[in-house]
Amino acid sequence: MPRGQVTTPRLTAILNSIGVEISKRRVVRLLTTGLDPLIEEDNAVLDAGLVSAPFITVNDTGARHNRHNAFTTQIGGERFSTFRTSLSKSRRNFLSVLQASHQDYVLNDEAMNWLKAQGVEHAVMARLKTDPPAVFTDQVAFLEHLRAYFQL
Repeated sequence: MPRGQVTTPRLTAILNSIGVEISKRRVVRLLTTGLDPLIEEDNAVLDAGLVSAPFITVNDTGARHNRHNAFTTQIGGERFSTFRTSLSKSRRNFLSVLQASHQDYVLNDEAMNWLKAQGVEHAVMARLKTDPPAVFTDQVAFLEHLRAYFQL
């Protein structure tokens, strides 16, 4: 029996050959519906891994998917591993993967220290500095805050 890379038609043929009468459409439905609990568990694994691992490793690989170039990013540690596939290999996409299920943006001392290390101008940092730290629920709220401060 072949290992890995089992296409839907091949899986359907295998099931039919052992006496399970099933259509390709039904196999696809079984594989693609009711995934919310699995997605939630996968996000929880990534969250817990990022918080608890003393280090993480990252790797990505490209492959064609539905006639488009796609990229799968693996993030793991000693005791966890997760995979995310998207059509982008950008830094922004990678950072969104690292956010896991968290969508909030925070302007605090840690963020200011990072900006300073990146060489951001002091005038820009002074305009971003908030007391107490500012928490934005998602990227839209954060970008609206930046637009208001910098009249973008």
